[in-house]
Amino acid sequence: AEPEPEEEEGQEGEHDHGMDGANHHKDTLQIDRHEVQIDVLTCGLRDREKCEEEAHFVVDMRSFYDPGCGPLKRHDGRHHEIIRRMVHHHLFTDLVSDLRQQLEEHLQEDQSNRSVKFLLFCKSGRHRSVAAGGLLHYILLSEGYSSTELHHVSLGDGCGCDLCSKPSAQRCLACEEGLRKWRSE
Repeated sequence: AEPEPEEEEGQEGEHDHGMDGANHHKDTLQIDRHEVQIDVLTCGLRDREKCEEEAHFVVDMRSFYDPGCGPLKRHDGRHHEIIRRMVHHHLFTDLVSDLRQQLEEHLQEDQSNRSVKFLLFCKSGRHRSVAAGGLLHYILLSEGYSSTELHHVSLGDGCGCDLCSKPSAQRCLACEEGLRKWRSE
């Protein structure tokens, strides 16, 4: 990929997200994103209490109900179609906006604390929280937070199929859709 052309002062660029200087995407904080340690944990209700103790932010993913998922139930949240359906869920835009705002506020309020833990949970820790956790992990890495780790506490080995357990171009495309929504909010 070619580097982006440098912008003239006052000129709005793609990474500005359409915001003016005062409300800019907190790039103005001069935070070295490589130094921020972010842990994204996913779990089901049975593991929620132990995971919550360490988390800065807890997100209940149970409202991302998908009654049309049908045969996808046998897969886990790493399946590209489950991720794609989450990105297209009517609550997704609000979710990424809230997560980004929470992260930015946390880093702005305590600039000495370079550690952030997100906990995303759902009923079983197998579908919704796993898909959201994978998306958040992908987005944060894409945004330059290179010290981001993902832990699926309740997933175990998952469904075991290649579509869920191995990297795929289809999963990457679904995550790219999520990244575009993160950046457009």
